[in-house]
Amino acid sequence: MLIHYIPMTILIILAICYSCGTVLFVPCIELFDYTSQLCGGPCFQLQPSIGTFDLVFTVFSPLFCIIFFNSFLIIRVIQQKRRMLQKNVWKKNLGMLIQLLSVSILHVIVWLPVTIVILIAMTNYPPPAIIIELQTSWVLINIMYIAVLINPLVCFFAIPEIKEKIILFINYLRRKRQQQQQISSTGRNQIHPLSTNQNQSTRFQK
Repeated sequence: MLIHYIPMTILIILAICYSCGTVLFVPCIELFDYTSQLCGGPCFQLQPSIGTFDLVFTVFSPLFCIIFFNSFLIIRVIQQKRRMLQKNVWKKNLGMLIQLLSVSILHVIVWLPVTIVILIAMTNYPPPAIIIELQTSWVLINIMYIAVLINPLVCFFAIPEIKEKIILFINYLRRKRQQQQQISSTGRNQIHPLSTNQNQSTRFQK
């Protein structure tokens, strides 16, 4: 079962090593303009060779792989639907496909316009005026953060396992809070034996 985590672990390690290597060890000078909407980014992106490799490796390739493999998976599932005679197996595979597509489509919708604009700007010199306007537009800039913000909600509604675990965790917190309230209420209602002894002794003294 742990073998399924190996690709994800490798990708995480590669992403950390690549980011640290390019940002920290590439010899260049960082320049930022805090008065403009695009204040700047890592200086290695302005270098022709490393910047082009960064776009291909971190933007174009992941988007192409997501579109290609999801399309291949859809075709594969449709072909196997005819061979499957068990409805339970088909429903299970369909549910897994919907879970995968819901997360993948969100990434494609967000990054596809950005990728198209970058490709047009790279292949046309000088780029068209509308492309320059889109590159500096807050809509195209902030659309990249939509995937980060909406992805937890998509996972919550698309993946039942996560939804069930969150509901169980919330119910656990509620039960724990109720138990603490019951303990505190019973502790207040109980009479401490020392206080009763003190009251009795004061009565005898009187």
